[in-house]
Amino acid sequence: MTPPDDARWRRASALVDELLDLPVAERESRLAARAAGDATLAADVRAWLAALERDTGLPAECPLPPEGLARVGQLAPGTRLGPWRVVEVAGTGGMGTVYAAERADGAFEKRVALKVTSTALVAERVGRRFLAERSILAGLEHPNIAQLLDAGVTDDGQPWYAMEFVAGEPLDQWCARQAPDLATRLRLFRQVLAAVMHAHRRLVVHRDLKPSNVLVTPDGTAKLLDFGIARLLSPDGAGDDGTATVDAMRTPAYASPEQIQGGEPTVATDIYSLGVMLYELVTGRRPFSGSGSVHALEAAILSAEPPAPSAVAPPPLRRALRGDLDAIILTAIAKAPARRYPSVEALDGDLAAFLGGLPVRARPDSWGYRSGLFLRRHWAAVTVGALAATALVVLTVVAQVQAGRARREAQRAEEVAGFLVGLLELPYPYDSGGGSGSLRALLDAGLAKVDSLERAGRPVDVEVLEALTLGYSGLSAHTQAGQVARRALAQQLRARAPDTSLIDSRMLLGVELMLAGEEREARTEVTAALATAARVLGPAHVRVAQLQVTLAGIERRLGNLDAAERAASAGIAILERDPVGARIALAHAHNHRGHIALERGDLARAEAEHRRALAIRERVGASPLEVATSLSNLAVVVAEAGRVAEGESLLARAWGIKAPLLDSLSPELSDEIRNASRVALLGGDAPRALALARSALARYEARAPSAHWRLVPVHVELAEALLATGARPEAARWFQVALDTLARAVDGPAALRARALAGLAATARADGHRGAAEAWARRCREEYEALGRPAGPCAAGS
Repeated sequence: MTPPDDARWRRASALVDELLDLPVAERESRLAARAAGDATLAADVRAWLAALERDTGLPAECPLPPEGLARVGQLAPGTRLGPWRVVEVAGTGGMGTVYAAERADGAFEKRVALKVTSTALVAERVGRRFLAERSILAGLEHPNIAQLLDAGVTDDGQPWYAMEFVAGEPLDQWCARQAPDLATRLRLFRQVLAAVMHAHRRLVVHRDLKPSNVLVTPDGTAKLLDFGIARLLSPDGAGDDGTATVDAMRTPAYASPEQIQGGEPTVATDIYSLGVMLYELVTGRRPFSGSGSVHALEAAILSAEPPAPSAVAPPPLRRALRGDLDAIILTAIAKAPARRYPSVEALDGDLAAFLGGLPVRARPDSWGYRSGLFLRRHWAAVTVGALAATALVVLTVVAQVQAGRARREAQRAEEVAGFLVGLLELPYPYDSGGGSGSLRALLDAGLAKVDSLERAGRPVDVEVLEALTLGYSGLSAHTQAGQVARRALAQQLRARAPDTSLIDSRMLLGVELMLAGEEREARTEVTAALATAARVLGPAHVRVAQLQVTLAGIERRLGNLDAAERAASAGIAILERDPVGARIALAHAHNHRGHIALERGDLARAEAEHRRALAIRERVGASPLEVATSLSNLAVVVAEAGRVAEGESLLARAWGIKAPLLDSLSPELSDEIRNASRVALLGGDAPRALALARSALARYEARAPSAHWRLVPVHVELAEALLATGARPEAARWFQVALDTLARAVDGPAALRARALAGLAATARADGHRGAAEAWARRCREEYEALGRPAGPCAAGS
């Protein structure tokens, strides 16, 4: 099966997007017109559409109610929505009812918050985009964001979504009960800002920020809820067909002037809402009131000037708020978006400066202002006598140094923010049909803008390049991500950036190179980062451990199992002493050791390592995708050990978690299908194994070059299934393809190479070519001996 070239892939992808916007009855005629004379393109598109329909679980014509709003009654305990079972009502609100729920199939053991909205989806296209965008929002993994786990549509058209269950109090209620001091409130609010910054860097806006959407856990962690859900539930675009629904999904007291006037939400609207939240957090009241009328409230937001926070705060707080905090908050809630902070980073930077006694950007620079800050920060070091003689000189120098640094940092922050905000203030990136295609187009536009600025002699900040790298990586476009990451590192080197910045840039580049199949270059970058980190941070630093774990993955893919084992074990030795830094990296390290043990044929150790990885991921609340990956890895190991039924059960759990969250062509979903093929073959079901292997290969080839290392396992699975069904010539061809790729990509011994050699030996012997069979078998035995495992599977050639 030959993968499409890049131009054909782009054409097929664009055509699929176009056809999804049409009723099913009109698609074939449009396809015939668009793909006239290109039967291969037409076949690709038909297969793609069929796969999308199968994988969403929805018919092509999503059955949705007429336009408008509909109410839904409460669901009884035990009611099923998708794979979830309602346990009890957890709360109600204007958007609908919140239930505590659990997985009905046991695939995910923790409770979730299941929200069923009171708003019906208003168009068929919205239903499809709702399902497409859930995977994008599910990728928002951050300690201060309650992660979206699943989403769907009920039979009668009510949207529902399952989120991480957070045990905590709403932000405003927590503050009222705890009565924390001002600094504690601001530090807590900065956690909220960190969550919003994370999402904005990934081109997702919240649209409905308010205190009730932030829960504070018993340990003082802020968790932001419903990120992007308003976008999922809103109609595609503005206008009469969607106004009622959009209005129902924003909270007037926290809505920006442009939202009230019907404008498209952007990063600036989130900044405004954050400013209102901060105003309320430090004063106990909101900046505008409407005398009980929504109309009056909106009129005040549009036309009235808010009082300074220090003017309405409780008397003990007024002095602390007067000046800097007044300026920060009033800047955030300025009526004109252009007068607000250019980014959440800029708002957060001013709060950090305020807490540290440093100048803030929201106040005009003045010598007196900066000198006053200096005196407050260093009062103990300034005596009355010294002050009279040296104050003028000292304060002038300090003011000049701080002013220069502040200007440089502010200019840098504004350049980064301005670039990203420029992208975010385009119409919402998924308006052209939803899903990854339009996000890729937005990233490509951003990269083109970078190129244009650099040609004009205005290079962008490295953080812009790293944000684009993460965007491409999130779409599995790792070759493009690696190219952008390489530019970011080159820029850091030219600028003689600090070692700590180079460590991060090299690690980011190394990971993307590894995922793009360029493991040798990846090893060079990660090894350099590791050496720098050990020298600068110390050999026992968590960053060193994380780099060791990354290096373990690279060495494993190159077939250097001893080096991979050493790196993974070195990482574990550090991470087990540091429970804060241990979490996800420790699970990755055990995962690598599990794969190494499987390569060497040590099934007992492989199972133990993968069970450790699974336990860590479940215990620390890792993303559902990582939990599913551990389940899938474990499934293959237990099936190899002869417990096929247990393996099938684990795979079913993994699929139940991943399938609702991933694009139908996601490499991770393809991994599950490939593993299912392996388990089916181990269970003796060769026809099913063959069908699954062909399906996995088609998905891989849609996303990766034909010689990519990620295709080798499925090439071997396909060849073994073909051999088991008697299709020896085709099996031999795929075994050879796998060997050719391994020769280019893997330095050391590999179990996949041994399996391919064993397959060629068996094929040659069945065809009566005893000399060739023995030659293949000899190479197979050598490969297994290099791995330190028995050569029994090679016996077919003897």
